[in-house]
Amino acid sequence: MRQRRGTRTAPVLLVDAVWARRVVAELDRARLPASELLGAVGLRREQLTAPDAQIPFDAHVRLFENAASALREPCFGFRLGSAVELTEAGLVAYVTLNSPDLGAALRNLCRYLAILTEGSVCELRRDGAEVRLLFSFADPDVEMASRQLPEFAATLMVRVCETITGHRARPVRVELRHEPACPMLARHLGLPVTVHQPRFALVLDAASLPVPVVNADARLLEVLRRYADDLLARRADKDDLVARAERWVLGNLHTGQVGATYLARGLGMSDRTLARRLAKHGLTPARLVEELRQQLAGSYLAERAFPLGRITYLLGYSDLSAFTRAFRRWTGRTPSEWRSERVATGQPSAPPALH
Repeated sequence: MRQRRGTRTAPVLLVDAVWARRVVAELDRARLPASELLGAVGLRREQLTAPDAQIPFDAHVRLFENAASALREPCFGFRLGSAVELTEAGLVAYVTLNSPDLGAALRNLCRYLAILTEGSVCELRRDGAEVRLLFSFADPDVEMASRQLPEFAATLMVRVCETITGHRARPVRVELRHEPACPMLARHLGLPVTVHQPRFALVLDAASLPVPVVNADARLLEVLRRYADDLLARRADKDDLVARAERWVLGNLHTGQVGATYLARGLGMSDRTLARRLAKHGLTPARLVEELRQQLAGSYLAERAFPLGRITYLLGYSDLSAFTRAFRRWTGRTPSEWRSERVATGQPSAPPALH
């Protein structure tokens, strides 16, 4: 995992190994060297065997990408998302399947997603007549490297919406941060797919949220939620404020409204409390936002298809000149100069160093 400047090391974010086991099964079926591909991302086959096994989230993402390459199958994420059983997601799936309506199901999914993964979060956000189910990765570098996992998740979530409502509701489009790895994704899903969006999202008609979930069991849901809430409470004791703050900033950066007051409100605390708790990690709210912007800037500029205007928007700057001034302060170069140097020398997309 990435290491913050100074002495604090970011915690390793974990994810349930359930989908990694499915990836390995596909590699085995194709008679490809699954153990070798696992080793390439720092995993061993025996790490996946226990029913409650967890693996580092960044290894999870790279395993999806490497498997698609080994299989020579750009639509691997879509195919796997079409094949898995919804209930393989365990407790989170059963809470979703027993929610009273689609809106409650999606809210419960976001509430309890942390049981499955520490590497991503989701929220349900209404925008007029539409609602977005928004997903963010905790680590921006991992998110920029991921193509297969968002397409797997999009496919799975389209199926969830259709299945739990008896095919009475489905998303109206999918929004991706990248060009689809699967060229036929829109046709396969039967939905428009828009790209280079601020966040990965499924967009639904707000009128579909009250559609009832078929065969939901209210009494079972009550039991399941008590168990899920208990799991979350036990994990909250180990929660990292900085990780929570970073996740919030990543989800709101493109709005530009990520100052200390906005961040404190988003985390449910006062400005003073936020400043005091971040100071224990050698950070201020402004420094935290600045470091995330730097890291994202390096990742975005490495994507040559991303125009500078789009990067400016995604980073939450008011205009290109504001982004250029900040980038020059970090690196002594303009974004265009930094990108040209990396392309000319073939250097990796490391984030620019802070001056």
